[in-house]
Amino acid sequence: MQEELDKERKRFSLAIEGSKDGLWDWNLVDDSAYISSQYEIMLGYEPGELPRTKEAWVNQLHPRDKEIAFKRIKQYFQKKVLEFMRTALEYEQKVVSIFGY
Repeated sequence: MQEELDKERKRFSLAIEGSKDGLWDWNLVDDSAYISSQYEIMLGYEPGELPRTKEAWVNQLHPRDKEIAFKRIKQYFQKKVLEFMRTALEYEQKVVSIFGY
């Protein structure tokens, strides 16, 4: 079982790295975050430089996008939307790089 899990983790890791997409994922259970190396590189950081927290994402949000992002999260937690992902795709959010843009 552990061997299968390790194999799947490796496959996931290779897929993320190969896609060249920046990925951020918030773990609601322990409030930690997964941040892909490419996400950090795209924003001008070194891999591993950003804290693995929700606050790191919040601090990266463009000021004009924070309100809508928190509105979408609140709607999800209040069960006003069935799936956060579907709701999140309805708008585009901007993040600010280390260079300020």
